[in-house]
Amino acid sequence: MQTRNGMDELPSVPIGQDVKLCKACSLAKSKHNPFHPESRNLVLQPGDVIVADLMGLFPIFFDKTLYGMIIQDHFSSLVTFYPLKIKSDALQLLINWITQFKNLTSHSIKRVRTDNAGEFLSNLLKHFFTQQGIIHETIIPYKHHQAEKIERTNRTIASAARSMIFNGSLPPVIWPYAFRHECWVFNWVIHACQDRTPYELMTTREPNLAPLRVFGCKAYVHNLTH
Repeated sequence: MQTRNGMDELPSVPIGQDVKLCKACSLAKSKHNPFHPESRNLVLQPGDVIVADLMGLFPIFFDKTLYGMIIQDHFSSLVTFYPLKIKSDALQLLINWITQFKNLTSHSIKRVRTDNAGEFLSNLLKHFFTQQGIIHETIIPYKHHQAEKIERTNRTIASAARSMIFNGSLPPVIWPYAFRHECWVFNWVIHACQDRTPYELMTTREPNLAPLRVFGCKAYVHNLTH
């Protein structure tokens, strides 16, 4: 370092001489390695990547429901919501969803991505994935970019569900109905980076919005016995 601006007390370090790294600087400037967006080659059609995530605790519902699970197809963004009384219910519901998906669509499931919750790490689910030829990927703690899409979807659905409850002056305990309604709406509208609705991308059919009603609106029940 050359003498400049009166700082001649600083040591001179000749060019090419090795300089020891400052431990404090290394710690202060430490950061995650840059991550790359998920390769498009992994997600080319419905079923290529399925993500499941648990939500809750919520206000206790009439049937003792406290939690929720959202399952999302990464390609189409189609979501399915299940209310749960206990978290362990998620295991069989996920298996049922995968079975129905394979029966109702022409697509197979290649990868299922979850967090490291015990419900998703059971031997029963591991055996099911092996039988079905499904790769199970777990999200590394604090690597939020690995679950960025499902977390963004969860926030969108939860926020919309709360808004519908507030707008209708309804009790918070009916949150499972609000979540189901919002998931239905979510599947039938176009989202960013898509040119069709999740329903269309999954089924190739246009959605019918005729049954859509404002959540919490006045409704009448027709008694078929009269």
